[in-house]
Amino acid sequence: MSGLFAAHETIGAAVAGVQDAFAAALEGDGELTVAGAGLRVDQVRGIASMRGAQDGWTERDGKRSIRNDTPLGRAFLAYVVGAGRHLTSNAFEQLLTALVRADLRDAEKADLAQFVNLVAAEPLRDPRTELPVWAAVARHLAAGRGTAYFSQEIPELRTSYDPLHAEIAPGAQLAEPLLPEAHAPLEPTLERYEARLRAEAGGDLEGYVREHLLARVAQALS
Repeated sequence: MSGLFAAHETIGAAVAGVQDAFAAALEGDGELTVAGAGLRVDQVRGIASMRGAQDGWTERDGKRSIRNDTPLGRAFLAYVVGAGRHLTSNAFEQLLTALVRADLRDAEKADLAQFVNLVAAEPLRDPRTELPVWAAVARHLAAGRGTAYFSQEIPELRTSYDPLHAEIAPGAQLAEPLLPEAHAPLEPTLERYEARLRAEAGGDLEGYVREHLLARVAQALS
């Protein structure tokens, strides 16, 4: 997505730094620091999360993973996976601005983990998700819907529901938000969702993101 950040190299470099740090934590010890804020990577699911209590975590073949076999683990997981993802476009913009300033120490950790998943974990797993994610943020900001939980409308994300949902016992407490049935995207596929965004944006999605998101961040930084 080099074209997206062509006029905003500083923002692009900050995002690339998060992507590199996430990839290193995924293959390393799972500990992740982003602009002074500490997170942890679920190395089995391939997503970022808050560190939280040790009771919420387990290990599989030496890889760290959030438990989904206990109510505590499922409640913890629901902050970053499934229908409980409550990151707004306004929060995304604020986190991006703070990232470029290299100071996320006061960021809400659940929001920051979702932010990292959207800008780093998702495109690492499937590069097709990158532009739709950024365009979804811009779409809501442009429409004055900055308080909407935008990521829930995007299909085919790793965090749409628990990738390990088949391991959850039927009827388990606090399981419903983590299941595929709780996911209700605007379109069934990424291709159709991106086409919808392009139609709304007039065709040029990268320009749309630059105008309605990146330019706002650049102005806040100036």
